[in-house]
Amino acid sequence: MATAEQVKALVRSIKEKDEERFYRIALQIAASANKKGQARYASDLTELIEKGLQTFKRENRLSKLAEPKGELADLMHVSYPQERLSELMLTEELDSKIKRIIFEQNQRGKLYNHSLRPKSKILLAGDPGTGKTMTASVLASELKLPLFVIKFEGLISRYLGETAAKLKLVFEQMDEVRGVYFFDEFDTIGTQREVENDVGEARRIVSSFLQFLEQDDSNSIIIAATNHKKHLDRALFRRFDDILIYAKPDAESIKKFINNVSSLYSELSFNVQWKEVVREAKGLNYSDIESSLKNAIKWAILNDVSTIDTKSLIKEFRQRHH
Repeated sequence: MATAEQVKALVRSIKEKDEERFYRIALQIAASANKKGQARYASDLTELIEKGLQTFKRENRLSKLAEPKGELADLMHVSYPQERLSELMLTEELDSKIKRIIFEQNQRGKLYNHSLRPKSKILLAGDPGTGKTMTASVLASELKLPLFVIKFEGLISRYLGETAAKLKLVFEQMDEVRGVYFFDEFDTIGTQREVENDVGEARRIVSSFLQFLEQDDSNSIIIAATNHKKHLDRALFRRFDDILIYAKPDAESIKKFINNVSSLYSELSFNVQWKEVVREAKGLNYSDIESSLKNAIKWAILNDVSTIDTKSLIKEFRQRHH
């Protein structure tokens, strides 16, 4: 239940027509109730708050609520992605896993009623350009939540203990404002503690993150992404609810991706030999394939050419390989 001070603060916020303050206090009350084991009450209250927040967002005021303030402004930035799950190029396994995360989050009230928690701590691992960052955006969009991207340049400090203190601020924010919190290039802080050239501060950072991650019982979603899974501290893996592995596209995925992108340019025709095009694109990630394809499209538009052919695509793919 809300404390006397929280009730007073809610009344004052209504009197002063301060919607930002009202929702912030309400979120704190829901988080406190959840910690005290009042799962049903916390779930119902959170659902009511989120409905109010959706209206708040439509009126272009939600960004003010979620915008990190003070020291947090140096540690993260917020956005409201619009990408949809259908825009992601995924294997059947990855598609199934992401849909499961979304489903559990949308039905989390049922899980709370049985003392269970939805998947909310996710590790994304794979080569650059394979869809990890877009996955974070899609999850935020599908769940209608703000996306907080943690800025490592603000988080990492050379002073003893300062990085852990900043990490604590980030995790406290997760309690106050429900959202998707994205730690990109996670290997920056998640490297193995036993590597020979590691220093004491780096080991403390990993230990602090592990502790915060394990203790987190907020309603937020924590996503960590890494290009170097093998470099991560092994103790990290068991702290995550799910691990999603991303790979470079296979032949069928390459063809499907090129068709999807090219369909956006109906004024151009694509007359290509798929066997040759796919062979040259193998080994590239989705980002490289898209950039190559758009370069070929721009060249055609600027030169008043109506057809994208095999030769022009292969030329762009070869440049990416080099």
